[in-house]
Amino acid sequence: MLPWSVYQFLQSNRRLCLNGVDQGQLGVTQQVVERAASYEQKLQRAVQDGKSRDLASNIRRLSEEYQAWRQERLDLAEILLARLSPEKSVFEPTVAENLADILLEIGRDQAAKQQYTLAIHWLEKAHDVLSSQTPESLSNGAGEIRSCILHTMIRVLLKERGEENIPKAWNIVQELESESENRVAVSLLRLELFNIDSAATAQDYHDALSQVVRQIHITDTNVRTILHHIHELRRRSTRLTHAVLVVLLTERLLTIGEAVWMEKTLITIIWNFTTSSDLASTPDRLGDLFATMVTTSNLVLGTSATHAAQILILRRIEATYSQGDYGRADLWCCLALHDIFSRSGPTNVGKLQRKRLLCALAKSDLVGCREISHQMSESTRNDPSTCYLLYKLALRCQDVELGELSCALSRVGLNFNQLPIALMS
Repeated sequence: MLPWSVYQFLQSNRRLCLNGVDQGQLGVTQQVVERAASYEQKLQRAVQDGKSRDLASNIRRLSEEYQAWRQERLDLAEILLARLSPEKSVFEPTVAENLADILLEIGRDQAAKQQYTLAIHWLEKAHDVLSSQTPESLSNGAGEIRSCILHTMIRVLLKERGEENIPKAWNIVQELESESENRVAVSLLRLELFNIDSAATAQDYHDALSQVVRQIHITDTNVRTILHHIHELRRRSTRLTHAVLVVLLTERLLTIGEAVWMEKTLITIIWNFTTSSDLASTPDRLGDLFATMVTTSNLVLGTSATHAAQILILRRIEATYSQGDYGRADLWCCLALHDIFSRSGPTNVGKLQRKRLLCALAKSDLVGCREISHQMSESTRNDPSTCYLLYKLALRCQDVELGELSCALSRVGLNFNQLPIALMS
């Protein structure tokens, strides 16, 4: 084992020991220490070789730097860092990588303590150390360290919320875009920056979020992250939000057939549609989506999801009906009766059919009223509320025999002398 590899091993073991003590895992910590002891002896023998003395000096100072940080002596860490690197160019690549790793840990530790200015200070030092090396001289692990440094810097800049930090954060994002292979992670950082950048537009947010939706691996955590950002986008544009939700549902979730997330996403679409004045005027677009879901995947919402969706649609029906827009209210009723909600139950179906009957009566569409009444089940037709509406229909059509009228009257609890009152209602 090379001296530097031994040092890296000991450094990892030191961190394991510290974590073990913090978590009370003393038995495991003792085993780690015992194993590390033999390797430390190998390192001491190796540094006796003249070729390894410079490396040993750097290793010793890196160890001192690390210990100064663990003892919360950042002033001492600053002095040791200055001694370690009088000129950045003298660093060996392995020394630079490990020094950057230590400085990254210091920055993270300061960020966890909400010491954001100090965190940026140490993270910038870590970045400078790696930047002093040529890319081809660094190991593959250096790329991961650099990526962690840049990601952490953006997180810290976002938490500071200063206007002067936004340009710095965008510069880091651009650097990540040119270096990082994880495009999704960079796009997520862009979304977080858009949240605090007043110059960002809804279209900017939509474009970045669409890229995430199309590329991210579908897991429970990732879908929750997407829905979180969808709610952020909705504050800017309900139409663009609908576009992203449709892509998520039809292009990603539909292909893997994850019923739970398909239901949640569809309910989110319905919520966005029914509570938006821009979208609520075009319920046929929602109907087209329902038809696609049923045709493509035979999707039928479960009982709970159906109940939640129909509550949202019923609110829109009532709002539209109260505005006197009976035609559009009827369209919303038809949506709520779509096959995708076939588990809604006879009570809810009857309530929606009666609402359709009210819309048709309000429009004086007697033919439509007859069609709706013929679609009703026997139990719905025998419901007192339905009987009363059918009675009003019979009076308007003027082709119902007196016996049938009397039957309708008895079902709704009226008598013949109350006909004028019924006619006026």
